[in-house]
Amino acid sequence: MMPTRPRQVNVHLPKEDLGGLAGTIDRTVFQISSNNALTIDLYSVTIKLEHFGDMERVTEMASERPVVIFAKSSCDMCYSVQTLFTEFGVNPAVHELDVIPKGTEIEQALSRQLGRSPSVPAVFIGGKLVGGVSEVMSLHLSRSLIPLLKKAGALWV
Repeated sequence: MMPTRPRQVNVHLPKEDLGGLAGTIDRTVFQISSNNALTIDLYSVTIKLEHFGDMERVTEMASERPVVIFAKSSCDMCYSVQTLFTEFGVNPAVHELDVIPKGTEIEQALSRQLGRSPSVPAVFIGGKLVGGVSEVMSLHLSRSLIPLLKKAGALWV
């Protein structure tokens, strides 16, 4: 006769099952009845996302200054965006992903968030993702960039 008390098992999911995030489901309680039916107690399921730390780090870094740019040291478009903000009198925080520790992991997290590759430049204004060069230039040409920078506290004029 099969035991009736719940058993515990750890299940490891492939990366693709969580949209690019690796994870584990632990403390999954299941019970197999005498007729071989599987019963899972869904209230006991907890999911631990292992890459959550990378997105959390991006969010933390993006909120450290009014304007934050994730870039690469060899990227001409990254340099152009930085120059545009500097010419406005903005002093952005620039994180060069090919130089900083864990830059590759941060770049992968940005790529997932942006849904594109390359993921740089990635511009955050007021802690919110604006996008890359196209989005920044669109805001500039529509005369929306300066008011956005003022609202974020990056410009006082």
